[in-house]
Amino acid sequence: MTIDGKQVVVPEGTTIYEAALQARITIPTLCFVEEMGEGGTCGICSVEVEGEPEPQLACKTPVSPGMVVRTDTPRIREIREAIQMMIRLAKALPPASRRGQERPGGGLYTP
Repeated sequence: MTIDGKQVVVPEGTTIYEAALQARITIPTLCFVEEMGEGGTCGICSVEVEGEPEPQLACKTPVSPGMVVRTDTPRIREIREAIQMMIRLAKALPPASRRGQERPGGGLYTP
């Protein structure tokens, strides 16, 4: 398989993310951040795989012989920026358990 022009040989069952690590290619991931929930839900590790119409999750997608992966394209950068923005917005919202309660200084937390 090839990642960003680098040939990588990995065992069957290896994910694109693991193959990239072996090739010293960085793919951002939040799989190990407890607040993000189960791995593969944020999409920040999206990559383009030649022949696939939609980006694939590097943390969940197993490699296959001859696979060609691109980790840093305009489309992928746009996806990652959108995900980062959604995460920032979500962090700015009050926890669901506090919605409807009074804010310090007045007003209510709203959904």
